[in-house]
Order: sequence, then structure tokens, then C-alpha cells
Amino acid sequence: MIRCVCMNPSLDQSCTLPSFSFDSANRIHTTRTDPGGKGVNAAVVLRRLGADADLVLLCPAEGSETMQCFLKSENVRFTSIPCPRQMRRNLKIQVEDLGKTVEINGDMHVSEKVCAEAREKILHGLAPDDWLLLNGSLPQGAAETFYADLVRRAPCRTAVDCDGKSLRAALHASPALIKPNLEEFKALTGVTSESPAELAGICRGLIRDTGLGMVCLTLGAKGAMLVTESESWFVPAVPVQARGTHGAGDTLLSALIYQFTKRAPLPDALRYASAAAAASVQKEGTELATAEETASLYPLTRAEKIN
Repeated sequence: MIRCVCMNPSLDQSCTLPSFSFDSANRIHTTRTDPGGKGVNAAVVLRRLGADADLVLLCPAEGSETMQCFLKSENVRFTSIPCPRQMRRNLKIQVEDLGKTVEINGDMHVSEKVCAEAREKILHGLAPDDWLLLNGSLPQGAAETFYADLVRRAPCRTAVDCDGKSLRAALHASPALIKPNLEEFKALTGVTSESPAELAGICRGLIRDTGLGMVCLTLGAKGAMLVTESESWFVPAVPVQARGTHGAGDTLLSALIYQFTKRAPLPDALRYASAAAAASVQKEGTELATAEETASLYPLTRAEKIN
């Protein structure tokens, strides 16, 4: 079983503009609102791919009904933790003529009492063969060591996808996997190179120094890497028309962990994850990949061993 966690759920409004200019009116082309949050994205993708997965999430009083209806429509099993706040709002603006997306994210505040309840519900019922996915930002009021504490206490393998101080704290708790993007990895390590071989060397050093299991490093339009102490693989990004990058990293991590539960070899797992991520970026707004779309793109992937 794979358990996802969403401590900072949101309602995501996405819109497209044909073009953008400052100091003048910009007309929206299309708009939609969807429940979001990295843990929510992960749980939805896993259920769509056919994985045995559930979700533990905070449910602020305002906006919880929309979120719960959405999760039920996606057949996601979930445990909600009530908190007396409103759901945060995120705005994603895709400018068509530039091929760029602007993201403006809100935040919410939680108490230590809510965090303590969340910790207990997140850990409840986990078994050694399970995976615990800890991805996304933490709300204001949560300690930067929140994920690190869960990594240390969890009786199962853990995967962490966050940034900044939360990532640094979790790293030294020795999770089974971290999944930074390139900018997050540069901030974590100080590395400036973008050479896969050099990046793999830095990843192996991090693994040796911290007891970390492996690093999945996403390189945006270039592809993704998976590095353990003994193996390093690179999968170039599938050449598809990108309509939005929302949820691509969440999709990749979810699909990768799903393949680990099926005991797929590392290069095959990374190929499948890359195909799923490509399926998500082909979609507009906040839509995510399906199993059928992932399977159709898998033959277009290839894995390269990094020396």
C-alpha cells in the first residue's frame, strides 16, 4: 500500500491567456477550478494507475466539501483532519504565446494540535512493506522537522518531495528516496553543473553521507535521473506537446513508487514514471495522467546508464 500525505491542500484556479502585457487589461481565454495539493495529485495519479493507495489530508472548514467530492469521484480512499481555516487558493496562469506558466500560491496556518493529530493518523496502520509519500509544502505553523519526524517514526519506506529547510531536515532522517527538481537540488547541495554524470556523482556522495536510499532528480524538459549508491540511470523527457507542467513531478514520483511496489527494475521504473509525467504535461490546466495514456507513451521512453 502507498500512503500519500497532503498537509497543504488547495483549490487551484487555472486560466489561459493568449498573451500578456503589463499595465493593460488581459483577457482570460479559458478558466477552471480544481482541488489540488501535491499529495492530492499523487493519490489521484496512483489510483488512476491502479495502485493500492490512500491519502491523509488536512480539510479546512471552507472548501472541504469540494475537495471530498473530488476525491470520491476519483475513488481515492482518504482520511481527513478537520481544521478551522479556509482552504488555500492557488492561481496558475498559462500565457499561450510565451509558452510560460505563472503560479501564485496561497498558504494557510495550522496549530500544533492539528499537526499532532495529523502525525498519528499518517502513521496509523502502516506496515513494513508499505510506502509513505511526503510531498508538498507545509502550512504555516507546522515545524520544518514535520516530515523528518515522520521519516524517523514510520515503520515503512518513505519518499520525500519538498524543498528548503523541510527537505534538508528530512534528508538527515535517511528516507528511502528524495525527489528534488534541479533548482531544489542546487539549493540543497550548492552544485552548479547540469551534467548528468556530475550530478550523479553528487547524488552518490549525498547517499553515502546521509544514509539516504536513492535520489530521483527531475531535470524539467531534459528528463529525469535515478541514482542509488551502485546504479545511476537517466531517461530523457518524452517529446510531447506540453500544455502545462502542473503535477508533472507529483505524477513522476507516484508512478515511480508504484513501479517499486511491483518490483520493477530501476531503469524500467524510471521509464514508466517518465511516461506518466509526459502524459500529465500534455493535459491542460490541472488534469493528470491516466494508465492508458501512460502505457501509450511508455514505448517512446529509453533508459541510459550513467557511468
